[in-house]
Amino acid sequence: MPVFDTEPPRRNHPIGFRVQGQLGWLDNDYKLIYYRDYDKAMVDGVWDKEVFDSLTQEWELYNLVEDPSEQDNLMEREPEVAARMRAELTAWSESVDRSSEGADYPQGKVLPSGRTEAE
Repeated sequence: MPVFDTEPPRRNHPIGFRVQGQLGWLDNDYKLIYYRDYDKAMVDGVWDKEVFDSLTQEWELYNLVEDPSEQDNLMEREPEVAARMRAELTAWSESVDRSSEGADYPQGKVLPSGRTEAE
């Protein structure tokens, strides 16, 4: 018995996520993930930024329709999809960085914190 009677709606634009050095990009059937393992940066119980920065960056690509449990990494078998999504994710993440640095706010009107200069 199907859970849904109809197909779920398709998104017009991908959705990006950023959490503690990890990035995600969802584009309908596909999900691209970038991560570095935070646990490997623990030295004597303390997180070490230098160790973290030296860790290998990992990329994973999954077809969520065919592989909802994300067990089959398609990075090497779907290089065109991976390259397109990686470029989109990188551009989006750089845009988020610029926005958090105040690029989306009129100078002298709103600070990146959301406060105005008059406050």
